[in-house]
Amino acid sequence: MTETLIVKPLGLVLQKAGLISLEQVKIALQAKKSLPSRRIGEILAIRGWIKPETANFFAEQWPNFLVNQKLQPLGQYLKAAGLISDRQIDTILQEQATTHLKFGDYAVLKGLISQTTLNFFLQQLSLIRGKEITKATLRDYTVFNRIQSYILHNQECDPSNLLKLYQQIRQKGEVSSSGERLEGELLNSGLILKQDNKLKVANPEYKSVFNQDWIEEELVSLQPYTKIRLRMFGLEQVSSLPYRVLNAVTHWTANQPFLTQKIYQLIQEQKIFITQEEEVATIDKIVQEYVISNWETGIAATHFQYIQKKLLDNKKLSTESLLKTYQHLWQQGTIKYDNSPQQSKLLNLGLAKLENDVISLSNPIYHAVFDGVWIEKQLKALGATPAPTSNFKQNLSPIMTTQKSNSTSVLILRRVISTVLSILAILLSGTLLFWFGQQFLRTNTQKQLLTKGDLQLQAKNFSEALAIYNQALRVDQDISTVWVNRGYALKGLEEYELMLQSCNSATVIQPESELAWNCRGEALFHLQEHQEAVKALEKAIAINSRLPIVWINYGEALHKLGQYQASEIAKKRAIDLLKNSPQTHSSSLPVAYNGQGKSLLKQQKYSQALEAFKQSLVYAPNYLSAQQGKALALTKLGQNQEATAIFDRVLIREDLSREQQAITWLYKGINFCSMKQPKLAQDSFEKALQLSTDYDEAVKKAQKECR
Repeated sequence: MTETLIVKPLGLVLQKAGLISLEQVKIALQAKKSLPSRRIGEILAIRGWIKPETANFFAEQWPNFLVNQKLQPLGQYLKAAGLISDRQIDTILQEQATTHLKFGDYAVLKGLISQTTLNFFLQQLSLIRGKEITKATLRDYTVFNRIQSYILHNQECDPSNLLKLYQQIRQKGEVSSSGERLEGELLNSGLILKQDNKLKVANPEYKSVFNQDWIEEELVSLQPYTKIRLRMFGLEQVSSLPYRVLNAVTHWTANQPFLTQKIYQLIQEQKIFITQEEEVATIDKIVQEYVISNWETGIAATHFQYIQKKLLDNKKLSTESLLKTYQHLWQQGTIKYDNSPQQSKLLNLGLAKLENDVISLSNPIYHAVFDGVWIEKQLKALGATPAPTSNFKQNLSPIMTTQKSNSTSVLILRRVISTVLSILAILLSGTLLFWFGQQFLRTNTQKQLLTKGDLQLQAKNFSEALAIYNQALRVDQDISTVWVNRGYALKGLEEYELMLQSCNSATVIQPESELAWNCRGEALFHLQEHQEAVKALEKAIAINSRLPIVWINYGEALHKLGQYQASEIAKKRAIDLLKNSPQTHSSSLPVAYNGQGKSLLKQQKYSQALEAFKQSLVYAPNYLSAQQGKALALTKLGQNQEATAIFDRVLIREDLSREQQAITWLYKGINFCSMKQPKLAQDSFEKALQLSTDYDEAVKKAQKECR
């Protein structure tokens, strides 16, 4: 990776140079709150952790050395920083004739500085060697520093949206102003200006400095999964510019989790190295050849078959009307959102997305797979008249610019900017504190955001919690807990594929975290991948076998696989752990007992099941699943009148969804069958079907057994 000068802010410089620790930085920052007039360097010096001249050197002299003087011998910088004296320099120079060691190496050998400090200076000096940096340049790039900081650390708008708006303006030359807040923030940055109600780039030089490469790189770096994807899929080993590979994949998938993961898998399987300028063409070829061309049997076949089945097999919607709505969307590219059942179905399937009351296809892969030919074939099979073919043709090529600067001057300019921006922050005390707080006090920031997000999660404000966790990930993507809690926010939004991706990220960062593996197990469970869920939960148990929630989830996954005895044992283990815990687990115990009761029912241990459901209701009297389970156990034990009374009490509850009402009527019908009352049973079954068609098969089976 390209190295950059590390001369801002002071705390980071001193830490990177091996002169103070991260804990000392934290303490100094805390002290700064009660000593607002003191600089960070002064606080560190007061505590005796560094010399005053060391703080002064890095805060004041270091930039001046770079601007006003030619590079000097290493010893002069070490002396100016208060790290060695004139006498020590003379001694080293005299003894070099016999030791034949370099100045810095001998200083380390004598214990005058650490190897970390030497490495820091050598690296930084090598980076600035040969660069011409003037005061004028510094003044010019003060503007660039302010613009970049304002956009990338904006507190009012999503920085990604600011970059996208700037990209649009830069590409088109000018766009009409709409007066939105996003425009206001971009105007405040100074990157654009407004003339005659048109938005334009404020300075032609900005187009070169803040060019398409800069936009793409910053957009990718703002994505919460960027570092994880690079690490998880080893993209840094298969490409010279992995960010461009990420961009090319994202164009095709629009971050659809399943498709994204499959394409990364294909990249790994190809065992090729993607050279610069070949990112787009390589990804295009992989997608076309392995995903689109043979979509019915290829690597993503199960995903496409699921969508196709849901499009063609609708009990609540006319398949023809749904297909024609999709055909209209496919032909036009976008359609106005009207909240129709057909549009809602396309959105729920993930085939379409909604933005600003406009619906569009979620990604180019769906457009290519479920294309006009596919639509007409399905309509013809239904005997419907296909809509006339539109002249609309969506561009399937990734919108990836390959435009480069016509001269090397821009590249040099950007490298110098990278160098000088680093210098500037330490010259400006306000900027220093901003960067200090925003980038390098990650621990405190993460704690605050995590606490804030957790409060929203506990309050079931899942969208708000997700936004906060995303903000935390922009500060630092290497905190496993943030990814786990983010996963549970996505669970609350029923975004289970995204939940799995977030939980996977946690396991990559911290492979020995039982909570991360439990999160992964829950996500897989909700995606109906129960065997994989069992594996993930077994991994969590192997790490820590004393977490009740993991045993509860493990038992649920085993139950879904039909391993009822093993499920019962897992739930018993959870109950024992909960009872022996000094903490109160009022919410977990009823779940564990209810799960145990369900497994006992499946094993036809009806008396034991009844006791388990009763115990569940002791802790949670209104627990619907336990009420239904208790009534079913009573039905199997022939205590039908008591079961009927429970079903009747459940059905008058006002908090039941249609599905919950339907399953209760189904169970009540089974109870009537047990009572030899087929007419009442049939009426109950019909009410279940009227409420939800999801129980067609279960009702048919119950009716057959009843007859």
